[in-house]
Amino acid sequence: MARKKILVLTVDYDDDLYQKTKIKGPLIGREENLKGAQELAIADPQDSDSNTMFQAIKICDELSKQKNVEAEVATITGDKKLGFKADSELNKQLELVLTEVSPDSCVFVGDGASDEQILPVIQSRIKIESVKTVTIKQSKELEKTYFVILEKLKDPHYARMILGIPGLLLLSFFLFNTTGLRYALGLIGIYLIVKGFGIEEKIIEFTKNTLNVKNIKSIFTIASIPIFIIGIWLSISVLVNSLNDVPFYSALGQMLNQALTLIPLGILLIIIGGIIEAFKENKKIELFDYANKITMTLLVWLFLSATGGWLVGNNSFETVITDLFLSILIITCTSFLFSSLKHTSLNEIKLIGKDVFNKYGHYIGKITIQENDTIEVKNSSGKYLRIPIEKIDFNETIVVAQI
Repeated sequence: MARKKILVLTVDYDDDLYQKTKIKGPLIGREENLKGAQELAIADPQDSDSNTMFQAIKICDELSKQKNVEAEVATITGDKKLGFKADSELNKQLELVLTEVSPDSCVFVGDGASDEQILPVIQSRIKIESVKTVTIKQSKELEKTYFVILEKLKDPHYARMILGIPGLLLLSFFLFNTTGLRYALGLIGIYLIVKGFGIEEKIIEFTKNTLNVKNIKSIFTIASIPIFIIGIWLSISVLVNSLNDVPFYSALGQMLNQALTLIPLGILLIIIGGIIEAFKENKKIELFDYANKITMTLLVWLFLSATGGWLVGNNSFETVITDLFLSILIITCTSFLFSSLKHTSLNEIKLIGKDVFNKYGHYIGKITIQENDTIEVKNSSGKYLRIPIEKIDFNETIVVAQI
């Protein structure tokens, strides 16, 4: 009976291993991981990553004692900036580990802090049999809270939020009294929304992946940014100026009507840039998606326009409901139509043998089977991965959009 090969994997998402010991990932094998864990524990005894690595080594030793099981331990590292850069580095190192070890499945060992970001990346490459969360035993929690806060304040990321925001509030109140405080609160509100909803990381990822002056779509996207800024600014100005004269709901309707004069134009400009780029790069299969986006933009504009008219008293509520149902019906029908046309076109293209890359540009493998709704990809480790056909972008190669 063939021995089952299991990879015991742990992840240092913020790359503390390199920041504190100058040891670069990935670490493959018991000796490398033991050395890395020991040096990290010496450099920072409070770091949970060293405990996670020790736990991974222990699990690997236990699995190795079982019959018909061959276990190997590995640690991959991300980046101190987290987000897109960390995910990209994890993808790169994970591919190296899977190529060298060629495991059948994986046991993931984490500390629970960033498992939600890490697990999808790993699951897209290999089957995870078990997830082990390492919890560090603590005593006198309240007494240690003070030292935890001090440790966090050494990190510029936390220092900006814990010290920077209150500092801005106090300075604004001192210099400008209540007026300055109002503007400061507005800026802080925007900052908290950006951080809370992860908009910052999305903007960084969008900028790195999309904006390129050599790309026609990027030029149109850059051109649309002033339109969005002006549209949002004018909308807020209309709302603020109207609040003194009309009820809030009427002022909200005026703001909505103002927003609909420019913001949809910015969206359509981006879509037009994408259409031109698709023709230029011979990605005609993408035209179905862009046609669907244009339809959705126009119908959403129609519904919001009717809503704005109702709020200011120009439309009846029945008109809003009618436009809503018509928009939902047309969007559903057109989405189904364009999706069917795209599937039909993709099935007419011979994809078998084409190279497959993920959205970060990392090689995944080659297409071995093409079916109506899925493709099957064989990666460098000899494993097979099935991908829904709607998640791919076709050109000379295949780019997997959501993996």
